Amino acid sequence: MKTSLSICLVVCCFAVIGCQQNGHSSTEAHSETGHSDDHSSHHPETFEEAAQQIGEMGEEILGAFEGGTPDAAHGALHEIGHVIDSLPKLAAQTSMDEEATRTIDDATEKLMNAFGALDGALHGEDLKSVEEIREEFDWSKKQLDWALDQINGSKEGSESGAEAGETETSEGQPTS
Repeated sequence: MKTSLSICLVVCCFAVIGCQQNGHSSTEAHSETGHSDDHSSHHPETFEEAAQQIGEMGEEILGAFEGGTPDAAHGALHEIGHVIDSLPKLAAQTSMDEEATRTIDDATEKLMNAFGALDGALHGEDLKSVEEIREEFDWSKKQLDWALDQINGSKEGSESGAEAGETETSEGQPTS
C-alpha cells in the first residue's frame, strides 16, 4: 500500500509539474529545445513494450544528464513516469508468478525514485549523483529483463548476466 501511494504521488508530480517548463507547455518546450520525439504518441500495450520504452527513454535521459544537457531530456523524463507507472498493470496481464510480480514492484519503485530525482533536479532540487541513478536504472533494467525471460520461458538473459559476473537467485534472477 505504501509503495503504491508513493508511486501514485510521483506520477502525479510528473503530470502536474512536468506539463510545464518555465511557464511553457511541454509541446512548446520540446519545440524550443529541438526535441522532436513524441514519446506520448504511443503508450505501451504490453509489458514487453513498456520495458523496451523504459530502456530507450532511460538511456536518452541519462545520456543527457551525463552529457551535461539535462534540459534536452525534459519531455522524455516526464513521459517515462507514465510508462513506469504502467508496469504493474501490464505485468498483471502476463503469466508472471508472485516472485516476478514482486520484482517488478521493486523495479517500479526504484525507477520512479531514480527518475523522480532527475525530474526534481530540473525543477531546482538537489540531485544525488547521476552515477547512483545510473546504477539504479541498470539494476532495474536487469530486473525487467529477468521478468521478460520468465514470461517468455527463457533463461538466456540470466545466463548472460551470470557470465558477466553477476550473482543470481536459485531461479536465475540477477541480484547485483
